[in-house]
Amino acid sequence: MEKFDIAVEGMMCKMCAKHVEEAALSVDGVKKAKVSLDDKKVTVTADENVDKAAIVAKINQAGYKA
Repeated sequence: MEKFDIAVEGMMCKMCAKHVEEAALSVDGVKKAKVSLDDKKVTVTADENVDKAAIVAKINQAGYKA
């Protein structure tokens, strides 16, 4: 398992955080996603071989800029 942060722009409320977390969790290998609205990032816990570009793409598809 590895843990890493992805900066995300455009989140302003708890609903935004939920959308970003759901987007990250939709990628195979992602076990946990926790958003910090104050820090404008999502902390992801995932398998070591997870496709980070896929996580970024899913967040962008959700309407936020990762």
